[in-house]
Amino acid sequence: MSAEQLEQARADLVSLDTDTPTLEQNVTTQTAELDRLRREARAGRADFDQVVAQQTRRDAAAGMLQQHLEDVAAQRGLVEELEGAAAESAAVEELRAAWAAVNKSAQEWGRVSEALEGRLRVELDRLRELAVKHREAQATAYQIMRAAAAQGSGLDLQTVGDRLGQRPTGPMDGATRDAQTQAITRALESFAELAAPDNGGELLALARLMAHRAAPRLLPEGLPLLARAWETHSAR
Repeated sequence: MSAEQLEQARADLVSLDTDTPTLEQNVTTQTAELDRLRREARAGRADFDQVVAQQTRRDAAAGMLQQHLEDVAAQRGLVEELEGAAAESAAVEELRAAWAAVNKSAQEWGRVSEALEGRLRVELDRLRELAVKHREAQATAYQIMRAAAAQGSGLDLQTVGDRLGQRPTGPMDGATRDAQTQAITRALESFAELAAPDNGGELLALARLMAHRAAPRLLPEGLPLLARAWETHSAR
């Protein structure tokens, strides 16, 4: 079924229905003439043959009208059928387009999900590696600071705070300064794990500060707190 067929069927229906008033008027006219001849025949002014002839004409007109009305009804039924088929065809096309969109979005969803899962696997593996390195670095930092304190190298808590805070600490030879700087740097990298509930608010505040990866502009603010946190941790 094409759009041209539907348009032609509609045009045929309009053409047929246009003749309906004319045929109805013809039946009305023939009926009126039949009634007149019947009255004339009763009055003796018309014979029986005239009445029969008019009855035949009236019946023919009525038959033509009836056939015409049936043709109009059939044509209207055809138009409705074609319109239904057209609507169904349009619905099928819309449904086909909708399912195509569903399939496309499902495929895109799957692609993005697979890519995300792959990225997550990589990042989780990297996080595991970093966690191991973090624990190792923390252990190293503890060992260095404890060894330095035991040897009396001047790497005490106040020196840690002053050194990281870029405060002067008095005379210090280059080797000692370098050793302290390296030890403090390692300790700074591993201090996030000290933020445990039993260490109190200072360690929690320290953890939040170190979450920013200890940017240089934050060091002067955080280093006295770092020293106090280390003292709290070492005294446990």
